[in-house]
Amino acid sequence: MYIVNAKKKDYKKFIDFQKEIYKYDEQFRDLQSISLPNILEQKAQITKSSYIEPYLVYSDEFKIEATFILAVIDRIPDTMQIAFLDFVDKEEVFGEIYKFAKQKAKEKSTSKILIGLNLHVNYGLGLLADSFGSIPSFGSAYNKEYYIKHIEKYMKPTDILYSYKIKISEMDVNLSDRLRKYISKNFIIRQADFKNIKETAAIYTQINNRAFVNHKYYYTAREEEDIDLLSSFRYIIKEENLLFVYHNEKPVGFMLWYPDFNQLLGIGKRLGIFSILKYKLGLEKIDTVKITEFGVLPEYKNSGAVIALLDYFYKLRGNDYIYLESGWIMKSNKASTAITSRFMKNKYKTFKVYEELL
Repeated sequence: MYIVNAKKKDYKKFIDFQKEIYKYDEQFRDLQSISLPNILEQKAQITKSSYIEPYLVYSDEFKIEATFILAVIDRIPDTMQIAFLDFVDKEEVFGEIYKFAKQKAKEKSTSKILIGLNLHVNYGLGLLADSFGSIPSFGSAYNKEYYIKHIEKYMKPTDILYSYKIKISEMDVNLSDRLRKYISKNFIIRQADFKNIKETAAIYTQINNRAFVNHKYYYTAREEEDIDLLSSFRYIIKEENLLFVYHNEKPVGFMLWYPDFNQLLGIGKRLGIFSILKYKLGLEKIDTVKITEFGVLPEYKNSGAVIALLDYFYKLRGNDYIYLESGWIMKSNKASTAITSRFMKNKYKTFKVYEELL
């Protein structure tokens, strides 16, 4: 078994290996092959000024056993990430990756290795740890069950994350007249302006960087990176899918939500223009909507801004879908867990993150 640095000629092999791993997996939907080429070729803004090295693991001259990217992002220089990891069902294969990553981490003078973060939280955080028999929603992590088994022979999970799901008809969205009056007096909700993507991204970045400043795995994003992110979404989602809440003309929070586009896809397929077109023409139906992210400035955490966003969303699209799913929420994030469980109550899926000090 040997590990080689993937060059440009190998990038297709890297991407195709994931398809091979999940070839007969009825739950798999291809969420990476759209963004991964730009990351491998270091065209994505997230790769600028950072160490990004893709690798292939071979058992012989022709047989690939694993693919992964080693990354040290310039804003978290103490951490070596093992990102975009896929491997066959052999403990020794992950063992080789683990040893290799530790050696590379020492060479790069980093003090920890991390599995579960794909460069930035916007590209994914956490490995799926249960519910392997259900199709992942659009934007959610999915991996084979044996990934967890083999990784935990070498590393222990350091953080647990949960998503939530509920029938919208069962949600408690009845606000008191007093609270509704307070919200209408103090907050205004505005939809994103994708025609002015730079200004929209700037607001999104500024709120993110303050809202998640104490998040363990969040690091300061740059506007160019969020322009990249939102530009990749703008032909899929509508302006109503990115909501900003204002207090006295000051943007103080946001919510990113979208239909579960994975319901449009067959086994192993990725989201394309024809799937979106059929959905927009009403030829395909989606019964689940997902609130993937919301953030509020620290001084507005208990101001009602989050309730204002949720209430606006419910009135806007609450009757159009049967189910509502949340994005991941860290178990240790008591405030987000409290507000989510107030409306959604039941945990849906579990994700794990692995971190080890060297």
